[in-house]
Amino acid sequence: MTTRKTLLAAVAAAVLSATPLAAQVPIGSLTGPGTTVQGTVGEVFGDKFVLRDNSGAILVKLGPDAVRRIEVQPGERLTVIGKPKGMGSFDAFTLVRENGERIEVRPVPGPMPRSERERRAETRMAPAQISERELRARLAALGYSDVRDIERKPRHFEVTARNPRGERVELHVDYEGSVYKELWLDARRGDRR
Repeated sequence: MTTRKTLLAAVAAAVLSATPLAAQVPIGSLTGPGTTVQGTVGEVFGDKFVLRDNSGAILVKLGPDAVRRIEVQPGERLTVIGKPKGMGSFDAFTLVRENGERIEVRPVPGPMPRSERERRAETRMAPAQISERELRARLAALGYSDVRDIERKPRHFEVTARNPRGERVELHVDYEGSVYKELWLDARRGDRR
């Protein structure tokens, strides 16, 4: 059993030393090509944590998806393989705990994982199901006139027009052409309601 543990430890050490990103650099001198830092975890902020050694500190970013599966505790000693990113921050590719456990954060040199909010923002701008011409025709059929300033927003159109009573309004129209909000624009008072 002892021989097996020794053999496993030797293999783990060989794998770590064979990693092309294993050039250890003190945090305080991390200015360019260094890709491996080692230190003690300080404060933890969601998907980021501070890593300190005798030369300084750096903010390590795991990426929002990684935080769900990686727990880092203050006081823990870690080796972090990654790349410097901007002033005082470091994007992590791999974490190595003191016990030799290796945690792959993301592919090298793949993109930083995106949060659910970032993924939603990319898909929020859904294609409008109606054209501007169809939108104008639908609003005219509902009694709106003097349609101006059609602006496409992430989830709706904002349109300035006159309602059937002749009042200037801002309309919020969904991508199917249904008016779901009407804000009155009073030119005399310059406010909205």
